[in-house]
This record gives sequence, C-alpha cells and structure tokens, in this order.
Amino acid sequence: MARIENLSDQSPSSIKIFLSFFRLGLTAFGGPAMIAYIKELAVKKNKWLDEERFKDGVVFCQSIPGATAIQMAAYIGFGLPAFIFMLLFSTLYAGYHRLGFVQSLFAGLQVIVVAIIAQATYSFGRSIANSYQNIIIAVLSAASLGLGSSPFLVIPGAGLAGIILLRNIKSPPLATDRKVEQ
Repeated sequence: MARIENLSDQSPSSIKIFLSFFRLGLTAFGGPAMIAYIKELAVKKNKWLDEERFKDGVVFCQSIPGATAIQMAAYIGFGLPAFIFMLLFSTLYAGYHRLGFVQSLFAGLQVIVVAIIAQATYSFGRSIANSYQNIIIAVLSAASLGLGSSPFLVIPGAGLAGIILLRNIKSPPLATDRKVEQ
C-alpha cells in the first residue's frame, strides 16, 4: 500500500479517505474504467499522490493478478467501501436476480460499460501518450491483445519495449531524496 503523502501540507484523515471512496463507489461503474476516476480523486482533486506515484501504482496493480481497480483503491489506502458495496449488491442480486426488472436493469447497465471504458481510456491515455515511444508501446500492446495474445506475454513484452525505447528517462526524485536535499 502506498503511503499517502498529501501534496498539500496535511495528511488526510481515514474518514475523509473512506467518504471519498464511498462516494466514488456510489457514482462510478466498476472495472478498469474506475482507474481514471480514482486518479481524478487521488491525484487531481485531493492531491494524495502525485502523477508519477499514481502511474507506478497502476503498473504495480496491473502486473499482479486480480481486479486492478480494487487493488488501486487498496494501493491508495482504502478498499473497504468497495467491499461493502460488493457484499450488499451480491446479496441483493442473489435474492432478486430472477425478477424481470432486475434482469432489464443489468442488461441496460451492460450497454453503458463500453462508453465508460472508452472515456476512461481516453482520459488515462492523454496523460500517458506524451511521447512517441509511449505511443508505440501502447499501440503494439493494444494490437497484441486485440489479436488474442495473452496479457502474461504482453506485459513483459511492454516492459522489454520500455527498457529499449525509454532507456534514457531519468527517475524523478523520491520524497526522501527531496527532504535530504533541503
């Protein structure tokens, strides 16, 4: 889990983190599209993490098995709201999934997933597509996945491409390095 370093001078309270993710859970649809919303919440709105630390977290969470959005919530510091909602909705669905209006509701919600993922891809892609090397890696990775390659091959392939294409990039200083310099 990342140590939240609020870029303003004060650390957020546990209740602020809980309420922020609770509201996010109420208003956002699940899946990979959540990453863009979590970034908006944690980087832009509340400044709990900087852009680089968030990107590092996404890479880390995508490279391990499991749901990336839940892992990002845990990386930032809070997964309990999502767990509570999943438990509640799973219980309700188990009891009422055969009702016609519930089936219609879920069928309608499935349609919007494509738009949400497209918007998240655009939003997240804008911050990543800042060099031709990144664009090459993204296009080749997307093409490989689109042609049916396993993510277990594409991820190390993208890492290798990063080593080759991005070898001259310097790491930003860590927070501890900045404190030493001051």
